[in-house]
Amino acid sequence: MNTLDLENELRKNQLPNYSNLALSVGDTIQSFMGGELALPPFQRVYVWDLFRASKLIESILLGIPVPAMYLYKNTTEDNRLIIDGQQRILTLVQFRMGKWLNEKGLTELSKVTRSTLCEGTLRSILISKVFNNPENYTDFKLQNCKNEFLNGVSFIDLPPNFKRQFRFAGIPVNLFTSSPKEASALIHDVFRLINEGGVPITKSELEVLLNQA
Repeated sequence: MNTLDLENELRKNQLPNYSNLALSVGDTIQSFMGGELALPPFQRVYVWDLFRASKLIESILLGIPVPAMYLYKNTTEDNRLIIDGQQRILTLVQFRMGKWLNEKGLTELSKVTRSTLCEGTLRSILISKVFNNPENYTDFKLQNCKNEFLNGVSFIDLPPNFKRQFRFAGIPVNLFTSSPKEASALIHDVFRLINEGGVPITKSELEVLLNQA
């Protein structure tokens, strides 16, 4: 393939209408509760453990930037689909609510968040109902933080200025838009490229890199 043909193929296959945005943690939680951020059917269930969830919250409280979310919006609707970022969003919601959902709670939450019939106020009410059932959760208290003073801390324990810092912390967003006709192919292409492109770092590799740093 010559250079001109290669250029034409690259242009033809580039993803359309891509933009960089930012959402605050507070806006992200509110949008998820109200249904403006929706989960597509192919998204897996919540799989993070409390150790990994605590690391995300610790990073935000210390002012460390967090990885970008990938969202999709078609040109005829206001809602945005979560292509990548579900684990982080559900972690933020649980920490803000002060409740770490167990398997029963996560199953009930999944039914609400994946239903196309639950939007707006109804969705917020049903999600709150999941979190308000004592059978669905234990208290969300940070664990195994590098900064040990954070271990055992919940959202309600934070000083007022750090509660504000948590709510206003920014999350980078990569937003893709297209016509409804192009939606399925674009969403799956982005999802595949994000999830197939990386090789997870092992614990031993991480220790070596940290020692070198």
